[in-house]
Amino acid sequence: MEGQNSWVIDSSASDHISGNTSLFSTIYFQEKQHFITFANGSRTFSKGVSQFYMSPSLNLKFVLFVPNCPFNLISLS
Repeated sequence: MEGQNSWVIDSSASDHISGNTSLFSTIYFQEKQHFITFANGSRTFSKGVSQFYMSPSLNLKFVLFVPNCPFNLISLS
């Protein structure tokens, strides 16, 4: 699926999010899950957190793992 390999930059998002486990070398599963509300009003919880190295100069240090999320999201503040 192309959407799970590309990233969307969103200035309204509060966290980096991905549902694609193949992007991560390690996922740390959380005891306390983060509650997430999407723009369409649907709600879910994260299941873990990881890092993602897009390039040597771009490292996302805290990416929430949300199973079945159909996109990857970069939060831009």
